[in-house]
Amino acid sequence: MPVYLCRLVYLTEGKSKFLLASEEEFLRFLRSRDPLLVSYYELPEWIISVKETLSNLSLGKVKLEELIDFAKSMSVMLRAGVSVVYALEDYAEMTTSKALQKTIYEVAERVKAGERLSDAIAASKVFPDVFYRVIRIGEETGNLDGAFKDIADHLTRVLELKNNIKRALMYPAFVLASTFGALIFWLVFVLPKIVELFQNMNLKLPEVTLFVMSTSDFFKLYWHYILLALVSLVALTVVLRKKSERFAYIMDFILIKVP
Repeated sequence: MPVYLCRLVYLTEGKSKFLLASEEEFLRFLRSRDPLLVSYYELPEWIISVKETLSNLSLGKVKLEELIDFAKSMSVMLRAGVSVVYALEDYAEMTTSKALQKTIYEVAERVKAGERLSDAIAASKVFPDVFYRVIRIGEETGNLDGAFKDIADHLTRVLELKNNIKRALMYPAFVLASTFGALIFWLVFVLPKIVELFQNMNLKLPEVTLFVMSTSDFFKLYWHYILLALVSLVALTVVLRKKSERFAYIMDFILIKVP
């Protein structure tokens, strides 16, 4: 798929900008009256992939609180009679989130080119699926401001639930971390001293004690490999949860069953 470096003139703003555009975006600029496509240059496809990767790394992630504020603001502005495009652009100018600002400007450009708001929202990777579904209903019923209010209320309940879960898990997480830390400290620093004492006394030790001593020696010799394996396991689990819906379902099922 070709990639284009486009020079655009925004008539309403009186500004000229250069933007990298995919073939779909390029065709949208051709059909658009504002901005006007003045000139373009075809570029290799990999350039836009690199640009998007670097852009996502630098912009960061949009927080749930920011999405709630966006939905509330859109509801208020639409109820006051502000058009969708102006409401989007006004909020984009106000927000301090660079990632959300960039996304909203892209949504506004799609709406200007004739797309439905719900479709423009769906094309973004920032907004959760509930935005598309509720906004589509709002478009069909003519109650777009109410749709944004419903989204804000729903996300507020989700945020409260997440905060309650975090508070509930704080104490168990602290206990587990402290216990695990104490166990590692005992195996690596305390137990070797006791083992040395037993060896000097030439005592016949129980099998359980020998097993614990062997475990301590194993941790001392391979602690860096164990740490690397744990970090890799956590990273792999996080990636698989995002990529595989079935894996996420299995993990959630296991977590629910854990006492």
